[in-house]
Amino acid sequence: MRVRWLRGGGFGTSKAMRADRRMLDAVRGFEAAMEARSDEELRRLTELFRRRVAEGEPLDTLLPEAFATVREAARRESDVDVTDAHLRGAAALHRGLIAEMHPAEEPMTAMVPAAYLNALTGEPVHVLTRDEFTARRHATRLGGVLERLGLETGVLIGDMTREARRAAYVADVVFGVTFRFCSDYLSDNLVMAEDERVQRGLGFAVVDEAGALMIDDVQTTTVVSEIGDAPSPWIKTFAWVAAGLRRDVDYQVVEKESRVTVSEAGIKRAESLLGIDDLYNPNYGLLVRFLESSLEAKELYHAGEHYVVHDGAVVKLDQKSGTLDLTFHFGDGLHRAIEAKEGLPVSQDRQTGAEITRWAYFRLYDKLAGLTGSVSTDRDLYRLLYRLDVTVIPPQVPLLRVDQADLFCRSDEVKWRGIADLVAERHLRGQPVLVDVTSDENADMLGAMLEARQVAYRSTAGLTPEEEAEILAGVGARAAVTIVVNAPYRATHIRLGDAASTAEDRDELIELGGLLVIGSERRLLRRDDELLAQLAGNPGEPGETRFFMAPKDPLLVKEKMPPSGLMPDEPMYGAPLSRASLKIQKNYAALLGEKYKEMLSQYEIDEAHRAEVYRWRNQVLSGEDLDAEIRGHLTAVLDRYVSRFLQGVSPWAWQLDELRTALRNLLGRRVVLPEASGDVTSQRDILTAAVRQAGERALAARMDEVGAEDWPRMRRTVLVGAIDLHWRRFLSEQRDLLEAVNLETIHGGDPLARYRKDSVDRFTAMTRLIEEKAIEELFAAEVESSQ
Repeated sequence: MRVRWLRGGGFGTSKAMRADRRMLDAVRGFEAAMEARSDEELRRLTELFRRRVAEGEPLDTLLPEAFATVREAARRESDVDVTDAHLRGAAALHRGLIAEMHPAEEPMTAMVPAAYLNALTGEPVHVLTRDEFTARRHATRLGGVLERLGLETGVLIGDMTREARRAAYVADVVFGVTFRFCSDYLSDNLVMAEDERVQRGLGFAVVDEAGALMIDDVQTTTVVSEIGDAPSPWIKTFAWVAAGLRRDVDYQVVEKESRVTVSEAGIKRAESLLGIDDLYNPNYGLLVRFLESSLEAKELYHAGEHYVVHDGAVVKLDQKSGTLDLTFHFGDGLHRAIEAKEGLPVSQDRQTGAEITRWAYFRLYDKLAGLTGSVSTDRDLYRLLYRLDVTVIPPQVPLLRVDQADLFCRSDEVKWRGIADLVAERHLRGQPVLVDVTSDENADMLGAMLEARQVAYRSTAGLTPEEEAEILAGVGARAAVTIVVNAPYRATHIRLGDAASTAEDRDELIELGGLLVIGSERRLLRRDDELLAQLAGNPGEPGETRFFMAPKDPLLVKEKMPPSGLMPDEPMYGAPLSRASLKIQKNYAALLGEKYKEMLSQYEIDEAHRAEVYRWRNQVLSGEDLDAEIRGHLTAVLDRYVSRFLQGVSPWAWQLDELRTALRNLLGRRVVLPEASGDVTSQRDILTAAVRQAGERALAARMDEVGAEDWPRMRRTVLVGAIDLHWRRFLSEQRDLLEAVNLETIHGGDPLARYRKDSVDRFTAMTRLIEEKAIEELFAAEVESSQ
């Protein structure tokens, strides 16, 4: 039976629900036969399915039988249960949708049937996560179902060698952290031979926590870099200068755009501190950039929030997961500016060899899908960024959670006191409580307040993902109090009770109202609030949420409200303020959408250039028509030589001697130019033909000199080397260009139009430089025999 799907996501429409019911009925039709099969018979079905796909059977036709096979294999695994909701989610993933599922439904289980079905084509399936702990957990828990059916699974963790990663990518389904997939893609486009690559293609991708990875991290850039020059002594000097400049006097911080602008007073003060007359004098090179980076490090990047100092080095701190990214390097001079601010030794500069944004990498997959706990405010963004529709998979049983009205407080002190009092009250009843905080410092402060009230608690502050998982497993226990740093970003669900709880214990917890989740503030993204609320009350179980707010919360600071003078010393309910905070979140989402639209216009230009360079480079590595390509490059270079030296309408103005010298330097041999006659056009055509013929003869002689055995290696090495050299320079120049065109906004210009024009012009110039460099090296490089 072939399942016919609706176009788009459906959003729970009656037609979409009918299509899902038809799919589920078709799956159930195979279940009895699957249950009767032995483990070995189930495994053999995989090879049968592969043959059917290879013979042309569509995956949609095979879907019900394949899904029934997976459900039966999962039933035989002790910890995996593929429900109807999971099958609906799997169908959505197979169709290339973003699927919303409640965290209590174990959403990643929906990945298993979709991954199995798509792996039958032989194309790789990648499961991308936020961190290695999650990748290992999914590979361990869910990979067993796939392996039971004869598929191979791989996982990318830790500091694996290139050979180990290549072995992992051979698997049918590969689990790993997103950064590693991006990094390996870039590295594969820097290899000198095709067989050095580790990835075997980009087939089907399932993105876990899609909201975080595909929306929040859309601008995150993975960079493969090389150690460059020694650090400039100016870096430490400007860290000192930045410390001496005054906010709102010498510079302004634009919070919404996360940037710092230096005022005229700030420039003069910096010049005075440095003892120089003109900071913009070309003789001082990049001093203005050093100043900007130092001020950004001072105002926009804070220890404990954006990074930590770990083993004497600056290490990025993931603000959502709380994990350290030892591989990340802040770009554009910012990393070294932060090192100087912290008083650390300044590291050597890094030269970018390749880079790619999360957005660009995700779009490389033939089919892309994702799972998330909330799509309420992100539907339009998924369409804008990835042209993907979304669908909501309702839980198996209804939600019973109660969302209490927000409480507004006059000050932070009142807010935290109110939270501590509420926790103490519910703890005394025996009700489990989870409190979400946004930093380790807030966790420690609240912990001290609970200790003063003689409330025992556990906190995730400063813990590893493995240690956090252990604490989160006990959140639902009777009278448990748990402080969780950035709880919305913990991809988990919470069960009432603990491992030792009986049915009577669980009934008592239900009588108490289930888990109480307290939010210490409303976040800028409504999705984050919804993800936090979902932790309170699994489908079919009671639960309760309560959010506290105060004027200094980031959400309220953005709009400078509410007026604290109107608020009492105790927490108060405020429906108008709740509506106002919701409006702020909607405005922020709209602002984000506009920002992403502008970003996409720039990214699409950059991506077109990257794709063209990688296509060119891969063509060189594959050896396709390289001699013809080299002849084309040689002709183009020689024609430019002719245009350069034969300018003017009169042959008397032509620089024939200079042309002969340039040709001798390029080709390594003397070139005899014929005596041309006739009109100017005829003479130029005769000389052009002669120069081209001289180039052809020189190339043939060079090929004979190198030898048939070594020539393919030399031409590949020279061409790839020229591409890599000028592509690295181009990337560096593009960053300079982006800084320059951003000034167009200040002066009323169109920065995107300028960026597009200058980017195209620079890219065209780069291709010419690559041609010239390659031809120069082909004739000048020493011949190294491969024998």
